[in-house]
Amino acid sequence: MYNDALVEITERSLIIKNCYLPGLSKQIPLREIVSIQVLEPTLWSGKWRLWGTSTFQIWFAMDFNRAGRDAIFLVKFNASWFPIGFTVESSADFIRILEERKIPIEFN
Repeated sequence: MYNDALVEITERSLIIKNCYLPGLSKQIPLREIVSIQVLEPTLWSGKWRLWGTSTFQIWFAMDFNRAGRDAIFLVKFNASWFPIGFTVESSADFIRILEERKIPIEFN
């Protein structure tokens, strides 16, 4: 459905690549997603956070080009203490797929 170097959406799951460690992906079943928040990249939303966390409120998957992306996504899901932040190569295509799959999206 959607696949780039950072994220993949299959029929059943969202896969965030290089999430916790390089080469290790986080697979989240689509039915477990509470919402995906779309943020404008700013200093406060994680534009310069390349990987990890500094506040233990959001964990960011690795993306060394995050500062050049047009959107930052936060996924909230049932089995998580805090959301995972990530970026994609084509935010328009990614959002279109989320809408087609009826995944709740919050635009901020």
